[in-house]
Amino acid sequence: MAVFGVPLDQDEQVFYAYEMNMKSKKTTGMLIGAGLALIGFVSMWFVCITFIAIPIGGFIFYKAMNPDGNAIVAMALTSKRLLAIPFDQKAEHNEVSIAELEDIECKRKGKKVTHKRGLAAMAVNAAASAIKEHQQNQQAKTHPNYWTNAVELQLFLSGGRQVKWNIEESEGPNVGPLLATGLVRGWETLVPIEGYGAERTVSLL
Repeated sequence: MAVFGVPLDQDEQVFYAYEMNMKSKKTTGMLIGAGLALIGFVSMWFVCITFIAIPIGGFIFYKAMNPDGNAIVAMALTSKRLLAIPFDQKAEHNEVSIAELEDIECKRKGKKVTHKRGLAAMAVNAAASAIKEHQQNQQAKTHPNYWTNAVELQLFLSGGRQVKWNIEESEGPNVGPLLATGLVRGWETLVPIEGYGAERTVSLL
């Protein structure tokens, strides 16, 4: 048995498995990058647009063609460990034993709440973001809302150690509550899943 190419023990059950669709991300990134670059070339008479659109478009296109090899593109939670598989097929996967896991938190993607400009607007934005962050942190970590806009999973381990892994923004509300539930109610309360990928597929280019 295996999940995303990582061998599993005979008695190891899988509670969660997610694989990022890198093919879709590559196509989307290439289209956006090429589109911005094209806008830059078409708008040559608007120098400011050209100077902005072409470099940004080229960067997005390049990143779409050459993703970060260390970026986590697949993740799985089992009855023994939490696995994180990087994009680079030659790189070793990361794993954390659930027996060492003491707490979890997340880093959220910041979002502006106003279109106003200036120092006053910056202060309003900062205050609104702080209030929203506080409200989310007040919610139980077993609730999906706590994990809304999460882009980084922060794992607090025994011995004062900490591990940080990037996660897909859409997957925070899925994996976060599972981890929190396992910590609060016991890992035996989680329900095993079937049909997960034994090997990586869509996260390969």
